[in-house]
Amino acid sequence: MKLYVHMVHFDLIEIDGYQVLHFRIDDILGPDDLRELTLPTTDRSAGIVLSGRGPIWLYGYLVHECHPHPFVAIYDPRLNGAVIVERHLMDVPCIGSVLSMPRAKEVLRD
Repeated sequence: MKLYVHMVHFDLIEIDGYQVLHFRIDDILGPDDLRELTLPTTDRSAGIVLSGRGPIWLYGYLVHECHPHPFVAIYDPRLNGAVIVERHLMDVPCIGSVLSMPRAKEVLRD
């Protein structure tokens, strides 16, 4: 599913069994642009991985907006996986765990 909001493109992709919310910024994005962003509808019963190049305050916003998911992780291509930064259930990986995502580099390109 693709969604374009203001100057941010969002893709919701299934990779290695995880929901990945990947974003791409086409222009200069300012903090006040957060008011305009609307995220695509996600499956809140599954964990979510955030991916894309953007400012730290955008990641803070995205983590907050994804709070209803069992866990939120951030993809790091250097680790070939995603780091759990928030969790809400005991049966999901611990904070700081790295989810292996071997196919991610093939799919996630900016």
